[in-house]
Amino acid sequence: MVEEVVLDNGLVVVWERWGASVSGLALAFEAGSYADPPGLWGLAHLAEHMFFRSNEVFTAEELERRIELSGGAANAYTARDHMVVYMEATAGNLPRMAEILVSMASARRVPVDEFEQEKAVVLREVEGYRDDDRSWIVRLAIMAAYGEEAGRPIEGTPDSVSRIAPDDLEEFRERHFTAQNAVAAVAGNFSREELEAALRLLSQLPEGKRAGVEPPEPRPGDRVEERGRGVAQAAVAYLLPGIRALGDRYWDVVVSVFNLGVGATSALYTVLRREKGLVYSYNVVDEYEAGKAVVSIIAEDISKESIDDVLHAIEEEAWARLSSMVGDQGYVEGRKKLLRYMFRREALSASGEATALAVRRLTLGEALDYEERVKRMLRADWGLGRLDRLALARARALIT
Repeated sequence: MVEEVVLDNGLVVVWERWGASVSGLALAFEAGSYADPPGLWGLAHLAEHMFFRSNEVFTAEELERRIELSGGAANAYTARDHMVVYMEATAGNLPRMAEILVSMASARRVPVDEFEQEKAVVLREVEGYRDDDRSWIVRLAIMAAYGEEAGRPIEGTPDSVSRIAPDDLEEFRERHFTAQNAVAAVAGNFSREELEAALRLLSQLPEGKRAGVEPPEPRPGDRVEERGRGVAQAAVAYLLPGIRALGDRYWDVVVSVFNLGVGATSALYTVLRREKGLVYSYNVVDEYEAGKAVVSIIAEDISKESIDDVLHAIEEEAWARLSSMVGDQGYVEGRKKLLRYMFRREALSASGEATALAVRRLTLGEALDYEERVKRMLRADWGLGRLDRLALARARALIT
């Protein structure tokens, strides 16, 4: 069961307790790449990197020691409509996690030398994505589905990241890293006393104001193509309504993506690999936001001569095969068993659960516990064999 409280600073805190050996804490901010100022694309992502640099409370070295010597690990990520910093540690360390994450999120002063070092790291990361066809095809698929502005890389471009200055980061932190603009979530094994201590620490997060983000309107393309250096890559992206518009159909989409691409009994594996031998490696990347969602099917390392066959297999044959598969009740019951196995409680990470709770509460206003999410997946329409027919638009991305 998920419980919730609103602290005096306006921070919403949700928690879910179960008998794990660890506990996790996540802070989710409405501050993804959609919050990047014009021309400073990648600022949110750089701000995420700077969580782990020195702040007014701890040096970067002290942060590393406090995290690891608590028997834990911390990380962060930036999406288009939110950003999350999270930590997981052995049971008994929840107050220490809260102290660490609050110091990261409350930082306003920017140490210039560390800023320049981290910006150099991000620039190498951006260049690495551009140089890696297998990574870049995923970004091309998103850009094809959303349009260039809405789908621009979260990491930014070399030019835009190079323009970011320390003052830009300070202004971003002041605006977005506030209690009014965030949700905190706790999951795993913790006592009432630990939770109360963590709440006192979380109440120290600056109150601020709710900034929010305004996503650009998607303008899907028909085809995005770039030249590569060797083998080809192909992707088909389907732009779907967002989670709010989908409502309960969101769970139908989750299940359809599961049957489409997960495991050797999935439709894509059956068509692309076992029957046709067109690809060895493929991937299904699904991104969900309140306002829109995209499902991208990526075929990696294919021959240039097989591009048309691969696209036809993705756009027509895989969906047809999925429709026939989910018409077989025995197949559906077996896939439900696979889902229960993959989403079993003992495989759940406390930090992953805390992140899921925080993000759903931030973006959708509800936080569903583990049991409820599994129930909704099992209750979904497992006969949905043509997810592509829910799509608002379809786009192709190719590296040839």
